[in-house]
Amino acid sequence: MIANTNENFDGNDLATSGQAYESALGGVSTSTEPKSITELCEQVLESSRTETETWEQSSKAQEFSTVAFSRDLRLEEVERLLNMRAPTFTAISLGESSDPDDPNGPRLQFLTHLAQRVLALPLSQALLRYSSQQLKPQSSLPIIYPKVAARFRGHKTDITWTPGEAEMNWPLFHSGVAAALSVERDQLCSVHSSWVLLNWPSEPDDSNDSTGSAAREFDAAMASHAGFLLGMGLLASKQDAGRGPLCNMPPWQAFKYLSKRHGLTSIALLLGCACAHRGTMNSSVSKILSLHIPNLLPPGSSELMLLSYGTQASALLGLGLLYMQSQNRRMVEVMLHELEITQGEARDSSNRLENSDPAESTAECYSLSAGFALGLVAIGCGQSTQSLADLKLLDALSALVSESYGTASISMRTRREMVSDLGPIAAIGLVFLGTNYNLAAQRLSLPRSIPHLRVLDPFVVMWKLLMQSLIMLEDIQPTLEWIESRIPAACTQDPAADNEELTSDLLRIRLHAVAAVCFAMALKYAGSENAAAHAAILHHFDALATVAAKPSLSYESSLTKAAAQSCLDIMCISASLVVAGSGDISTMKRLRSLHSATGSRLYGNHMASHMALGLLFIGGGAQFTISNSTASIALLTIAFFPRFPQHYTDNNEHLQAWRHLWALCVVPRCLVVRDVSTGKMCKDAVVVLGNKRAVSPLLFPLLEDTSAIQVDAPGYIPLKLDI
Repeated sequence: MIANTNENFDGNDLATSGQAYESALGGVSTSTEPKSITELCEQVLESSRTETETWEQSSKAQEFSTVAFSRDLRLEEVERLLNMRAPTFTAISLGESSDPDDPNGPRLQFLTHLAQRVLALPLSQALLRYSSQQLKPQSSLPIIYPKVAARFRGHKTDITWTPGEAEMNWPLFHSGVAAALSVERDQLCSVHSSWVLLNWPSEPDDSNDSTGSAAREFDAAMASHAGFLLGMGLLASKQDAGRGPLCNMPPWQAFKYLSKRHGLTSIALLLGCACAHRGTMNSSVSKILSLHIPNLLPPGSSELMLLSYGTQASALLGLGLLYMQSQNRRMVEVMLHELEITQGEARDSSNRLENSDPAESTAECYSLSAGFALGLVAIGCGQSTQSLADLKLLDALSALVSESYGTASISMRTRREMVSDLGPIAAIGLVFLGTNYNLAAQRLSLPRSIPHLRVLDPFVVMWKLLMQSLIMLEDIQPTLEWIESRIPAACTQDPAADNEELTSDLLRIRLHAVAAVCFAMALKYAGSENAAAHAAILHHFDALATVAAKPSLSYESSLTKAAAQSCLDIMCISASLVVAGSGDISTMKRLRSLHSATGSRLYGNHMASHMALGLLFIGGGAQFTISNSTASIALLTIAFFPRFPQHYTDNNEHLQAWRHLWALCVVPRCLVVRDVSTGKMCKDAVVVLGNKRAVSPLLFPLLEDTSAIQVDAPGYIPLKLDI
């Protein structure tokens, strides 16, 4: 048990706080000699400094964020939960005879479970610290690494966990992204590309490195610097096209990065340049990306670049970002061709995954990237475009989607070994996003018969329902009745009730279907603070949490429990998307209860709940939120792909670098009441926006939902503004 991490906000917090301080004092002392009050206070102060020092050095909270949450400690609590360096105090006691190297011992078991949580924290730090630091061009950007440390009961020192090199590559990459995204984005456009080289890690001296520690430190610095490159591209504003460190990067500097043949660096540079030039169809960036796609190289040419599946997938998705919403015919043909040739391939026809390259992936990931890229190039165009009409995209993509499983000529075992249909399904959903084109939605319909429905992969059911709902975007209603209407008829039961009529396989399909429909609703109402949509999502959140908390007493129940946990991940994201940036307390309570480090929660589960907490307080809260435009919905679908990684190096279906694409959807929408003469904030100023009544500062709602603004501040004349 971890003290004061998984309790709700109630009177019990006082008790858990006392336990935390008791643990901070070193637990139950084995010494018979009592300590003085001075010694006890010094230990508490030392522990407090350890927990808060990292945050103070990494970010300075914005003024309006502090004022917005000055009435309670929710912001401080989130900072504590998402701290990457603070040790965890636990009531677990270690006996003198316990072996510290025993893999089944309590020490290593707890640290291993704790590492699953701590190494997923950098992704939440990227959200929490977004655009909150002043840029210092004369010095390099400090990058804070996560640290897995615990203090056990009866011990006065922290015990750290030493991970393997492969396990730390992606967490360090995410730390670099978090550091880059913490820079204020308005200052980034004035930064010269030479500043990027200032952050280049220094080469190790092999002659004086007999232990190899310098080489390991350099590898860690390279992984974090790769994340830094991606963050620079994500932070580039579309309004300031052509300005920023990656926009002005000369070809020789890009070649210096690519010539290192470092997988993470190649992924970051390709994806970062594409994000910085998104929608511009820049020819120079297009050439660099095309060099990393074998089918775009001239016949007989040598593969000069690093062509791992992860690099190829990033280059392909980068082309989709570069030609975003352009409906470029050539790019659509390329993506469609890539989808066609990958559908017949095996999932992993080589020993690629046995390679130590952290950028390696599978053909499944490459196929999914082709589907995403095709959807980005032709977002929402549907049947309205003339340049793509003769390609008959709907028929071509539908031919790549299997209608049913078990009835086809290909056996189930062979089909499981082949690349799935996730890429073509994603392409159909994004191309017809928001068009309400019934024919396209029908191509993704589920079988009505129960035998055919049972043999479907529950995740394929989720993915099809999600894309089908996004096509019929205008039909989404923020009600429980609409959610229930989208569930397959064979699965219309309450999962929280003990109903024997609903078998385990149908229950798992229902759980995935509910999560898909709620995610689609969250994407439509992202950043809107729609109360009805938020309440409907929280209702199903609680139902899924109930199923996930049930003990697994059999094999079938363990499968159901794992499915509920997987669906709960996307429900965390869905609940936070609707109220992104608002710091909603009801959502925070639920996410806080998932913070415990237990064996049942893996790296991906913590990644989802941590990112959801970061979404609630994005940029420190009360300043930024998430856009729900058509392009943003497509990017959020990629960033919050419903299947989260199982372990630190898992990139089998979805590349972990894509998890940061939410940064392209962030919009500033803060309303602050200030004194016109002094420029200071007016405290306790009440703002009335339609049915919403809140205290300044607050997130401004969507313009279409607002007709007038009324401000009442003590000591000031009331103001009413008609929009």
